[in-house]
Formats: sequence, structure tokens, C-alpha cells
Amino acid sequence: EPGIYSATVQAEQTGVYEFEVEAMLDDESLGSAPFAVRREDGVAEHFAIQQNRPLLERVSQLTGGEYFSLDNLADLPEAIRFSQAGIVETQVLPLWSMPINFLLLILLKAG
Repeated sequence: EPGIYSATVQAEQTGVYEFEVEAMLDDESLGSAPFAVRREDGVAEHFAIQQNRPLLERVSQLTGGEYFSLDNLADLPEAIRFSQAGIVETQVLPLWSMPINFLLLILLKAG
């Protein structure tokens, strides 16, 4: 497929491996990107990557939430819309940005 490239590197020893990829068009460099990966022994990086459904269902029950699978995913937008959790936004305003406070101060000073 045009624009998609892959490479495989056998990292025999532990440590950091540094790479740099360069995009070329004819003989012109379009840019490059360096990156590094670390290879370690005893690290199960992709161990148990599947979803832990029983744990997620238990967490949702304990927190008053709901677990959505692919079967009932279409219900998610409606559940969010009518959620009791709501969105909380805190706004800190100076005292003088509320005219009622200014009027109360004038009344207290005058009276």
C-alpha cells in the first residue's frame, strides 16, 4: 500500500536501539524522524492485552457506572446525556466582577 512501510529488527541484546527514518521523493529528502526503543529481558510487554471484562463490570457496579460492550455500545450517547454525574466547572471570579456586590458595599457604606 503506498505510503505505508515496515521493517523488522532482531534485537538480540538488551538496551536502547536508536533509529532514524527519512522520507524521500526522488532524490529530495522530505524530512526525517529519529526515535528509540528499549529492549529488556523479563518484560511481558504485550502480556494479557485482552479486555478484562469481569473486572470492568465489577468496577462499574462499585462506582455506579455501567459497562458497555460492543453489543450495547449504541446506548452510550444516551447514557451520557442523562447521566446524573454531570460536568462540574469551577470558575474563580474577582469580587468586583459581580455588580450586586458593589451595590451592597455602597448600601452598607451609606447606611
